[in-house]
Amino acid sequence: MDILSALMLTYLHQIFQSYYFFVLFCFLSSLHWIRAKRKEFLLFIALITLGCLNYSLPTAVT
Repeated sequence: MDILSALMLTYLHQIFQSYYFFVLFCFLSSLHWIRAKRKEFLLFIALITLGCLNYSLPTAVT
């Protein structure tokens, strides 16, 4: 389920090509998983967000 959710997140990121939408989506899904007591998935979302941050910042500057 975690891998499927990660693939859905990256697919959404490719569709919208919007870093801010992706961060907002990660934030909302993180709130949902906090309520579901899924700490490991929250960490997984944080790692994906950091990876997208490292990928998007150099392209955003140029």
